[in-house]
Amino acid sequence: MTDGSFLVTCAGNHDLALDANSWFINYNRFFITTSDGLEVHQRQPSALQQPPYTSEQARAALTNATAYLCDTSVTIPFNGPTNGGGDGSGGGSGGSSAKKGGVAIYGSPYQPEHQSWAFNLKRGAECAKKWSQIPTDGSVDILMTHGPAIGHGDQMRADNGGGRAGCVDLYKTITTAMQRAPPVHCFGHVHEGYGVTTNGTTVYMNASTLGSKGMNPPIVFDFPLPAIQSPVTVVPVTVTATSAASPKPKS
Repeated sequence: MTDGSFLVTCAGNHDLALDANSWFINYNRFFITTSDGLEVHQRQPSALQQPPYTSEQARAALTNATAYLCDTSVTIPFNGPTNGGGDGSGGGSGGSSAKKGGVAIYGSPYQPEHQSWAFNLKRGAECAKKWSQIPTDGSVDILMTHGPAIGHGDQMRADNGGGRAGCVDLYKTITTAMQRAPPVHCFGHVHEGYGVTTNGTTVYMNASTLGSKGMNPPIVFDFPLPAIQSPVTVVPVTVTATSAASPKPKS
């Protein structure tokens, strides 16, 4: 990262240590701690153990991030970041770029239940309740969630169950509950759904780094300043012959 760069991140279903609600269970599914303190991957530990560190301690280790978002927001103004609870400790709706002279980002690590991983929610009421925390006053410029909304970057491979893994309630929140749909929705989770789509109002970016055929190139985009009435621009990236094609918006 160069001077003037800001790193905004949120967790996902593989970030086991960051989910306080499931960390004990998942630690004992995947790890044991040896006498010398070494964590060893193991799916069936012989005895339950307390994790060597808490989820709060794991979050505190993210010292190089401008903001870690967990159902919280941060505004990146043109002269530096202001935190709307962006450290994961509280709320705050941030503000739209037009109102605060910056870009307001809201992030959540949750997705509809997928196996027994972190940040799982049951489809329906649990998901709807979680997405109701997203500010609906039009203040969100970029929405960042781990999982996709239904219909955008959520198509599963046939050998991975097929169908669409996106959340219906998240899509409803974006398209009907929010006074102004966010211009950009960034997410991942469905690795094979990598790429960019749009419904003409929101640009949906599945930025999964790991694809079915190796690493995907990063998706780079320009977010327009308030005074510039132009759409979000996806910047083509240079890829190797073995990488996926450069993402381009499509209907």
